[in-house]
Amino acid sequence: MWRVIRDFYDLQDGSHFYRVGDTFPRAGKVVSDDRLEFLASDKNLLKTPVVEKVPEKVKKPRKKTEG
Repeated sequence: MWRVIRDFYDLQDGSHFYRVGDTFPRAGKVVSDDRLEFLASDKNLLKTPVVEKVPEKVKKPRKKTEG
């Protein structure tokens, strides 16, 4: 999952506006790994990352309780 860290218009999605905290991409949209890396770098038009990868939480198995 990716999260928006700076407001931006996605020029490859009909200029859809993303706000800080939004999930990227929006529901129903698929983007390439190259596009994600581009937006997470300083090589985009804003010259600063606009999205970041959110680490996935690993669910720990529950311990069985006896008794």
